[in-house]
Amino acid sequence: MLRRDRGFAVVFEGGEIALGATYPTVEWMLKQRVFSLEDAIARQSGVNRSELCGDLEKLLDAGVLAVTEMR
Repeated sequence: MLRRDRGFAVVFEGGEIALGATYPTVEWMLKQRVFSLEDAIARQSGVNRSELCGDLEKLLDAGVLAVTEMR
């Protein structure tokens, strides 16, 4: 997570993903070993679910996060 002039970004080997108001939740997600979408939404009161899902999709597509199943 890096602070930029226009907000925050997740920086990874393949580039970076700019974040808006979801950055506190995304920062929390990146520190977790396992979490659910509901856990992430509960972390930030008033987070825009659509924006968070969009950012989460970008992180998954970039390989920054991976989907797993709990057994």
